Amino acid sequence: MSRYHFGLHLDGASPPSAYQGLQSSICGPEIFLTALEASLGLPPLDQHPLQRTLAYRDLIAATLAKEPFYARSFRCDPLATARLLLSWRDSLAEAGWHTGLDHGDAPPRLQALANLESAFRDTGLADATHAGRIAAIFAALGSGSMPAIESLVVTDLPETLPLCWRRLFDALNAEYDGLIPTMALADPDTVLGSVQASFLGQNTNAPGTPDSLRIITASTAEAAAYALASQLANLDPATTTLIADSGERETLNRHLESLDLPLPTAKTETAAALLELPALVLRCRIAPLDPQAWIEFLLHPISPVPSRVRHRLAETIHNLPGRGPHWEETLEKCVTLIDAADTDTIAKLRQVYADWIDVPLIVPDALTGPALADSLTPLGKWLASRAGAKKSDDANDASEWIIASRAVAQLESLLRSETAITRIDVNRLLTEWHQSASATTRFPGQVGSVTAVASPDQLLAPQDKIIWWRPTPTHTRHSPWTRAESEWLSSHHVVLLDESKIALAAETSAARAVLFAGKSLTIYQVTQSEGGPTGQAGIVTRLLSLCGHSIIVPARDLTATESIPLRPLPSLRRWWNLKTPDLLPAREYESFSSVSKVIDAPVDWVLEKHAKLSAGSISSFRASDSALRSGSVLHAVAEELFNHPEIKWHTTSESDLHQFIADIFPGLLASQAALYLTPGFEAARTRLLHSAQQSLWHLIEILREADVTEVALEQSIDAVPFIGGQIGGRIDLIARRADGKTAVIDLKLGGITKRRGELQINRHLQLATYGHLMRQSEGIEPATAFFILSNGGILLTRNESFFPNTSPIPPKGDSPASDWQACWQEFEEIYQWRRRQLDQGRIEVPVPGTEADEPPPIDRWAPPKDGNAYSAFTNLTGYPSNA
Repeated sequence: MSRYHFGLHLDGASPPSAYQGLQSSICGPEIFLTALEASLGLPPLDQHPLQRTLAYRDLIAATLAKEPFYARSFRCDPLATARLLLSWRDSLAEAGWHTGLDHGDAPPRLQALANLESAFRDTGLADATHAGRIAAIFAALGSGSMPAIESLVVTDLPETLPLCWRRLFDALNAEYDGLIPTMALADPDTVLGSVQASFLGQNTNAPGTPDSLRIITASTAEAAAYALASQLANLDPATTTLIADSGERETLNRHLESLDLPLPTAKTETAAALLELPALVLRCRIAPLDPQAWIEFLLHPISPVPSRVRHRLAETIHNLPGRGPHWEETLEKCVTLIDAADTDTIAKLRQVYADWIDVPLIVPDALTGPALADSLTPLGKWLASRAGAKKSDDANDASEWIIASRAVAQLESLLRSETAITRIDVNRLLTEWHQSASATTRFPGQVGSVTAVASPDQLLAPQDKIIWWRPTPTHTRHSPWTRAESEWLSSHHVVLLDESKIALAAETSAARAVLFAGKSLTIYQVTQSEGGPTGQAGIVTRLLSLCGHSIIVPARDLTATESIPLRPLPSLRRWWNLKTPDLLPAREYESFSSVSKVIDAPVDWVLEKHAKLSAGSISSFRASDSALRSGSVLHAVAEELFNHPEIKWHTTSESDLHQFIADIFPGLLASQAALYLTPGFEAARTRLLHSAQQSLWHLIEILREADVTEVALEQSIDAVPFIGGQIGGRIDLIARRADGKTAVIDLKLGGITKRRGELQINRHLQLATYGHLMRQSEGIEPATAFFILSNGGILLTRNESFFPNTSPIPPKGDSPASDWQACWQEFEEIYQWRRRQLDQGRIEVPVPGTEADEPPPIDRWAPPKDGNAYSAFTNLTGYPSNA
């Protein structure tokens, strides 16, 4: 015979020593019903909550022709509507509602729910609730079966329990006892003792010692958590109990770990991370390809893909967010890093790539539940195999993998029952599944930690010191039922818990935290959240009304502080000086981007090329719309246009050109910028297409006007000599005429003001670099121009020598009037000036807040006053002047 202590919130609670024993059990609804079913020989009900919601959704769908009250909501979001209606139905069942009631005179909404009930019961899923399980227990009791119960004590107030529970406890002859102390436990001369007496309706004396009851306030959860950790560091864990919701303990754990204190809940994150994988896998399997989903899948902390492949492939996708040969090239680079003799490792790597990376995508027209389930099958098998492998190593860790593999198996089974399904439906279903899946596995606290309970309801014995982390704010809960519906239900003996009963349950629960404290009670309250004040818990309001604001203590008063003397930031330095010269030799090969850094941001050139510093972790990668990404797409469209055999740019019409670009655009995006094909990027995709059509047609008009006969894009020029060694590069567009004259055009997405300014003052170094490359490689003096791809396309050039009927940019001030030759000559002079500084070990750091005390020999070649806006080293070289 067993002795039970039951409470609605006692599942998972650790029993106090007074209630421990072989036949004693502290239990909540799940544990108690499971024990009763086992005692009565009733089979367990293993049904996933989402399975019930999907079944209810299907039943609702068949009723829409009659336009019930939920029809409009259901058409907008079937799954959420079904979940809400099912929760109403289950609450009614707990209150005594059943199919035997005559609904002939019931209000319409109740009739609509009743019309669903018979079909729902035929599914076998109606009884997979507390009310349904209790009904089965009643049936077993009616047949003469009796559970092995010696005693049953219910700690909840009977009037706060749903009707089905009250009827069950009456049938089992339960005793109601909140186990709450009948006398104040704290010293009557303390504030806590006085409050306890007041809560018990006894006479109270004037409060004395104030430290026995405190409300610690902080504007952020982090500040409050640090104060709590500081408090726990000075308390005896054997006499202290922490009340904190399980979901809140992660914040506390971080601060306890920082102080090297044991954790009240040793929580691992493996299960939570594993349960993120199904959504990522499905996002990667549904067309169009989602580059961000692939990046997140590859960079996920747990993955079936070896790290040697996934990190490099994530970087590849970030740089070129589409699917194409660059994926296989990345695999081959990874293979070259493995010893060629290790054929087994290479074979496994290729097999993993085939199983997880080189997979077909499900097109929207073929999107079905079974197809999605098939995509999850490899994940379920992998999780199960890993769980089996971990059993012998770490049972706790293995349990998390087992939980995840079972949850994925359930999701796979649910998906197989779905026929037609959209991408939006998939996202909604995954959200519902994830909420009902067991997200984490929690283990007992570490040795030496305080005892932790999830709510005051789990306090069953007095504790010397109680700390309550963030009591739940008081919210008004409104019944979904109208007065007429409530009256009809009441007249048919369906007893709903009204707002007053719910408030009574919350008040009674909160009072336990006060009454079970023997020496002190500390409550932590966070006053701000999301930019506004947080709601105040009812228990805090009640305590403040009894004691006033004298019991409020700012969190900063609990933390040790030390005055830190004011130390001004060091002055920004315009120059770094190396003690030894000749440490920064010129490199053998340079490009336009590197020599421009030598001129305008030498510190960036030194840190990047000599110190070999680079940007941080690729975990910050995002496949997002940006000017760089848009420019790359428009470059790719131009390359297709001038190289594709099906389009003749010399003779095509504007409409044919627009149609050609519209036809190749989706395929080009799929291979190079697939993010623009995913939901949410429709406007950006349309903008890009329109820009490509308008600007490239204008470019063709310019080329035709100039009698261009041949166009080459992305032309690589081998390194040629320049004053600093060798320089090479890739030219966006080379246009040639029949008479041998040539022009180089640099394609830019935007920046018309900047490029115009460069041409005006003879600082168009990129065009000058291209001119020098062509002169050295082919012995010609090309014309140069920028072509801006935005705003319909704009050509910027220094003269009309190659491009007739254009508006050249005239030189400004004393700037030379040549096309690019004078710019290159000035560059060589400035480069030598810069090299002399670097050879001496002097590095200029042109950051805002410093003065250029050594101007270049030509004023217009001075570095920008605002420094390098795209520098990756700002945190190393400078900071805002008002920092």
